[in-house]
Amino acid sequence: MNAAEQARQAYWACYNRNTDLGNPVSGDPLTWAFAVPPIVMDILDGKPGTPDVDWLGEVLRVAPVKRYQLSTSGGTEGFKYAINGEYINQDGIILMSNFKRYSMQANFDGQLTKRFSVKVNLNPSYTIDTGNEPGGTGYGQGIIGAACANNPYTPTYNADGTYSVNNQLAETGSYPNAVAIANEVININKRGSFRGNISTQYTILDELKFNVMLGGSFIGNKGLNFIPKAPELITNTASGRDDSGLALHWINEYILNYNKSFGDSQLEGLVGFTAEK
Repeated sequence: MNAAEQARQAYWACYNRNTDLGNPVSGDPLTWAFAVPPIVMDILDGKPGTPDVDWLGEVLRVAPVKRYQLSTSGGTEGFKYAINGEYINQDGIILMSNFKRYSMQANFDGQLTKRFSVKVNLNPSYTIDTGNEPGGTGYGQGIIGAACANNPYTPTYNADGTYSVNNQLAETGSYPNAVAIANEVININKRGSFRGNISTQYTILDELKFNVMLGGSFIGNKGLNFIPKAPELITNTASGRDDSGLALHWINEYILNYNKSFGDSQLEGLVGFTAEK
């Protein structure tokens, strides 16, 4: 609802509340037992300068995405390579939200000698995710929930430039200022990862080959959240968290293959060892 629609809703809510309890509803609505808020009467009376805020419009925006890619490949008869790098910068449709990712993928394939070959795959990436959770209820830190709960006749900012405080409003109770949540609550998540493997093959004999594969992944997470003490956030104390996580995975494989043909017959054999953690 816009401000006029919300004001009519608030007026009749107060009217019906009083009549349900047997309170008189004659005279000035500002003096009823359950009084109509002054801002509501100002809007209904057409007083100029009353606010009409589209709170969702205040926290939502058109969000561009920027993506840059650079690739190269080439090599010789005995060595080939392919490298691809990418950078993504994506603003969220919610104010002050953003996602960035730096990533690369590199593949190398080399026949170093007649009997020895090597393949290498590398994939590092790094992401930064900023901005607050869009969901949640108006009583929490959910930006969309707060925006839907804030009254359209409650201004985003006061005349002195400070945030408006939607605390203990007679018709709606207390909700944090949605714009203040987007601007003042800090929420940053960073993630770095590296995945890669190297595999080699050595031809001992034409029919006997030895393969080795070493691979693994490394993933690190870092999170930071801080909610300041502020009346516009309906918080009496500041709170925050700073956490991190680390995951490491590796695998090794050693395999000896034998493959020999004898006319119409064929003999195959495999022996190997794998370790993983």
